[in-house]
Amino acid sequence: SIAFGMPVPAVDGNVIRVLSRLDGIRENPLRGDIRGRLWQRAAELVPSDRPGDYNQAVMDLGATICVPGTPDCDRCPLCGFCDAWVKGDAASLPVLPTARPPKELRWEVLILFSGDRVLLRRRTEKLLQGLWCFPMLPEGTDLPSAAKRKWRLPLLRLGGAGIARHVFTHQVWIMRLHTADTPPDLTPPAGYEWIPLRDFDALALPTAMKAAAALVRERIKSDFPREQP
Repeated sequence: SIAFGMPVPAVDGNVIRVLSRLDGIRENPLRGDIRGRLWQRAAELVPSDRPGDYNQAVMDLGATICVPGTPDCDRCPLCGFCDAWVKGDAASLPVLPTARPPKELRWEVLILFSGDRVLLRRRTEKLLQGLWCFPMLPEGTDLPSAAKRKWRLPLLRLGGAGIARHVFTHQVWIMRLHTADTPPDLTPPAGYEWIPLRDFDALALPTAMKAAAALVRERIKSDFPREQP
């Protein structure tokens, strides 16, 4: 509508709010049939003349006057046509579902070194797919026995290294960090790789692994100090 002057609607969060109040839609606008009704109504209102300006005006109205929670109805050019203004419940519209709190997941995260290498895996899960992460096991896992049983890797000098927390949209990861060593030249477990410390900073790691990555960089500094001039 803005680029080509086509009379098609723009329906973003601001427009959904304006139309919900204007037409008195007191049902969840994210529900399929209600969303379709909003799109149809938006399409009906778009003029053939200057449709881009119209869409921009409605979006701006929702961003500046018909705002969430406390709309400035006295300044609104549409208040005389607004069902929510007439009935006095504009502040409660649109009716949105209560957001579920993010699920809390607790992990034991192992930063495992083998000589000048560290153990990582590239995730295949949808969350953080393709990014490199350290071994993660459910909280309370006995790391020495699990590493020996699952991966055939003995853990040497195992020690706690703090707690990290990362918030995703639907999950919160609480991670207890551990560092350990294992003898060099051992085969990596299936799905994992031994990454040379010199190549570590070239990897794509997620922000969730920031605290664990800092521990690796501390090891790199101690093992590969910069040459003094």
